[in-house]
Amino acid sequence: MKRVRLITTDKHNGKEAISRTPLRNRYFFEGAWQEITLPTKTESITIKGEKGHVTLQIKPEILRDAQIIETVEAVFADLSDTFDIRVLIDHVECETPNRVHESTIQRQLCQLRQYGKLNYEVVDEKKGTYRKLPVMSKTCAEQVKMKFKEANNGKN
Repeated sequence: MKRVRLITTDKHNGKEAISRTPLRNRYFFEGAWQEITLPTKTESITIKGEKGHVTLQIKPEILRDAQIIETVEAVFADLSDTFDIRVLIDHVECETPNRVHESTIQRQLCQLRQYGKLNYEVVDEKKGTYRKLPVMSKTCAEQVKMKFKEANNGKN
């Protein structure tokens, strides 16, 4: 998968998203896969003295390979409500250019749950069956500002 910057004529212009490779009109951003129609432009060309027109689809700007955690989140969103962890691992491995250990993928899945980006439960640990659950809060624990009482430093 690739992290891309969308080039569109609508509200999605300039947004960063995750895209499967090769690039298609389906992008993962704002927590879900979305179909985005990319604009086209027509250019005049001349081949062997004859003039014609070619319609080109404008491609998004490729920024870099997607991180493993981004790939795990995007693949998770594509799975059915009950899934086999092996399917998630296989899909992430297929979408990642370099070899990724299964434990890394599972660790990233746990991290996404801690961040509040997704939620799941293990239905059957031996079979590796998982079930998606609704996300209770989109706020990561690290984003919540804690208020502390000032220390008296011995003063009353």
